Amino acid sequence: MGQNNANTATLDLNGFDQTAISLVSNPVITNANSVGKSITSATPATLTINQSADTLYASLLTGELALNKSGTGRLSLLGANAHNGLTTVSVGTLTLQNRTALGGVAAGTVVSNGATLEVQGNLVIGAEPLSINGIGTLGGGALISVSGANTYGGLVTVSTNATLSALSGSTLNLNGGVDKTGTTATFTGGGSININVAPITGAPAGSDVIVDGVALGINVASIYNGSTFVKNGGLLVNGANQAVPNGSEVTLGDTAANTDGTWFVNGTTQTIAALASEGTGGKAITLGGGALTVNQSADTVYDGAITGAGSVEKTGAGKLALQALNGTLDFSTLTVTDGSLDLHSPLGTGTSIINANAETNIAVSQTLGELNIGAGGIVNLGALPPPAPAFAGAGEPLFAADAGFAGANPPIQPVPEPGSAALIFGGMLTLLGLRRRSAR
Repeated sequence: MGQNNANTATLDLNGFDQTAISLVSNPVITNANSVGKSITSATPATLTINQSADTLYASLLTGELALNKSGTGRLSLLGANAHNGLTTVSVGTLTLQNRTALGGVAAGTVVSNGATLEVQGNLVIGAEPLSINGIGTLGGGALISVSGANTYGGLVTVSTNATLSALSGSTLNLNGGVDKTGTTATFTGGGSININVAPITGAPAGSDVIVDGVALGINVASIYNGSTFVKNGGLLVNGANQAVPNGSEVTLGDTAANTDGTWFVNGTTQTIAALASEGTGGKAITLGGGALTVNQSADTVYDGAITGAGSVEKTGAGKLALQALNGTLDFSTLTVTDGSLDLHSPLGTGTSIINANAETNIAVSQTLGELNIGAGGIVNLGALPPPAPAFAGAGEPLFAADAGFAGANPPIQPVPEPGSAALIFGGMLTLLGLRRRSAR
């Protein structure tokens, strides 16, 4: 279309649908010179491009036109389009190189299973609704940020399980929200993806999020009803309190490839429904001054590191077992409020344990800043598989209760206070700085 930059040329479909085997500007023209060269229709009509080759189209789509990209080739849209109809990527790849390449935002865009919508070149796309399906062409993603920092302003609906990707060196900002209707959204690609302004949602159960080899920053509180998985070198970064919903179970790593998973709580307040790990890869949680509460009813094992200033609290009736096979458990405060917690690895020497109306089982030698056993609390030393620990407290333990210490010779009885608690252990007990008296 358009034999030279000086000519004007218009193809008017006049309300009739049209299929073509290719769409191309000939010669290829710049965006600035695309004015006056267009395909249009005053009444609704669909233009289907069923192409196997890769082409560039820099002229315009206008009017009540709808575009259907079919065929295995890539069609790149360079023009500032203004068509008002639905854009559908049925097969192959549609690449956007202009912020209004999709035309008017009202009708929206649909990416079918096996097809891909690409954005590149630092585009800021408006509030056009986008429905995505599947893993895209060659598994690369249904929505891909190819290069630059690109922003999509419309709601992205994950209609069936689908993949969103930012390639290495690229950033994809999603400002209109991501909605999952019992479907799984996988974020991948090696670059960075940010959830801004509007949250990740999804009321039906099974609305899972997978962070797979990409840095995913969630900068608004999420409300999806599903689990969260971080694997394959993926990084999850909290940019707001409750970036992960409080009903979500979080798992780092994976058993299939034994890959790494990292979570930056990043100084936020975060409650989750369970914490677990999979595979033999490295797993790490960095608190960064944040507060992580694990409110779980089931029993799980987390074998990764937890580090940084901040606190971890275990609530809920289930048991959480911590074992840092890669890294350390070195943070400010560990509180066990409900259920039980097993420690298979030593805490940092500055970490304090606050055990309220719950049970803490310590299987390894510990040096702590403080041990605080509240009313009804139980701390078992050496109750897990050997070796039984020698326990040394660097600070002054605080006991809010009448507690009988079994195993000491002679028995040790703290100064009585209201309530009851017990410290039970199978090995040597050494408490530094403890105010105590021998039982008579």
